[in-house]
Amino acid sequence: MKTNNLIKTSLYLTAFCSILWLASCSDDDDDEALPPEIEMSITEDNVQLTAGNTLEFSANGLNEAVYDEEWKLGDGVVSTTSTYSFEPSAEGEYKISYRAYNEQGTFEFVYTVTVVPIPLAPEVEMSIADENVGMTVGDSQEFSATNQNGAIYEEEWTLGDNVVSTTSAYTFEPSAEGEYQLSYRAFNEQGTFEFTYTINVDPMALAPEVEMSITDENVLMTMGDSQEFSAINQNGAIYEEEWKLGDNVVSTESVYEFVPPTSGDYQLSYRAYNDQGEFEFQYTITVAARIRPITPESNAYVSELLEYLPAPGQFINKVPGNLESAESIVGKSGLVTLGAWGGYATYAFDHTVINQEDAKDFAVIGNAFQNWAEPGIIYVMQDENANGLADDTWYEIKGTAHDLEGSIRNYSVTYFKPENDADDVAWEDSEGNTGSVLKNQFHTQPYYPEWIDEDSYTLTGTILSDINVDTSVPTFVTSMAFDPGYYCDNTAGGDEIDISDAIDAEGNPVELTGIDFVRIQTGLQANGGWLGEISTEIISITDLAIPIQ
Repeated sequence: MKTNNLIKTSLYLTAFCSILWLASCSDDDDDEALPPEIEMSITEDNVQLTAGNTLEFSANGLNEAVYDEEWKLGDGVVSTTSTYSFEPSAEGEYKISYRAYNEQGTFEFVYTVTVVPIPLAPEVEMSIADENVGMTVGDSQEFSATNQNGAIYEEEWTLGDNVVSTTSAYTFEPSAEGEYQLSYRAFNEQGTFEFTYTINVDPMALAPEVEMSITDENVLMTMGDSQEFSAINQNGAIYEEEWKLGDNVVSTESVYEFVPPTSGDYQLSYRAYNDQGEFEFQYTITVAARIRPITPESNAYVSELLEYLPAPGQFINKVPGNLESAESIVGKSGLVTLGAWGGYATYAFDHTVINQEDAKDFAVIGNAFQNWAEPGIIYVMQDENANGLADDTWYEIKGTAHDLEGSIRNYSVTYFKPENDADDVAWEDSEGNTGSVLKNQFHTQPYYPEWIDEDSYTLTGTILSDINVDTSVPTFVTSMAFDPGYYCDNTAGGDEIDISDAIDAEGNPVELTGIDFVRIQTGLQANGGWLGEISTEIISITDLAIPIQ
């Protein structure tokens, strides 16, 4: 029993004096009361206990004294008997005091009980969960183990057979390629946690070093051809790569085969890259349109009718306003009318009409005569995708009339089928205007194309200013020609056209090496009185580079 020596001495003196007093007293005083004399079952005043366990305390009386007693946990009385059972629910420090007392004296003892957590086996989470790790010489990789339950344990990292760390983290910096075994262990008396990594270390990473199969940055091609580009690894570096055509990624391999969809200029770029660096190379590819050469069998005239879509008019549905008329100028001279504004016909040559420098390239002959021109817009197309079809871009031959007030590009007119063949053909344009293609006494057949089943159809293109049309004398309407050299059916004897006058949809000049297709469209919406609607007519379309036979 651990008590204060002064208290012990006092107790002994008290007991001794009591004996002397009893000896001197009469027998009537034998039952006089005694102060408590106590022995504690646990004599140490500092006690450690694990949470979840129970600690039994007891106080044993050493004499015949009669006394009261109490146990306190902190400030609260928890027992008034000689024993107390302490069952802590949480870790921490607790004060437990015992007191025995009567009128003759008091005995006290105080315990400090430290409750520690229940020991746990290690529960660990690894920062890298995959057992297989890839690295490169020169890299570093931190591995760490995180305590998941607050357990107290020791830990160690072992590389091969060597302990390399006894903390929760280890940084591996391989100096040579190869396979390594890195093990982690957390352990205490309650258990052990283990984890092993297999680390494959590749040779030191290198920046891409690449040689291009085509070293010239400017590449010339012709439509119909293809070109293979390749990038050759020069140092064995591991990297990603990509080819871009314009802004679009077209390959992520070392080889790319370019098949141009159409003629023109293209930007092709290559990039190889990794964490160590990158390599870039850019090509400018110029793809020329495929030229169909002139042969002894080539015809100066257009060789094929591709489409005939006239507007309503006085000659439509009969010669010269039917399909047979449109075909009459194939391979020779003939005559076809295109009807009112917007009607057109499309033809192909059997060769490419070359755009000659500083020279006219092809001729269009219409039915113009003095004081009467029916100008038609001319469109040209090069077989840019080399497929033999008129499915590329139409370019417009720009003449001086394009800049006159009243000339409108991207203009359209919708024609409505009349209920009766004898009725005029009504129209409405994109500007909100309305009008009619008027019937006359000389041509009584239907003016609306009979092969069009729909109740209306729309034509789109450029309308020219009607500034040259004079209707002041209804019996003698005139339509004067524009400057020669830009339109069909514009001047008597025909017009010679320069392909270099072509413009794109935005009105910008374009450079064409030649053309394969031509389209002519009526350019005015006007009525010539007894002459009927102004309607472009075509007699022939010929390549000026081939003599007419």
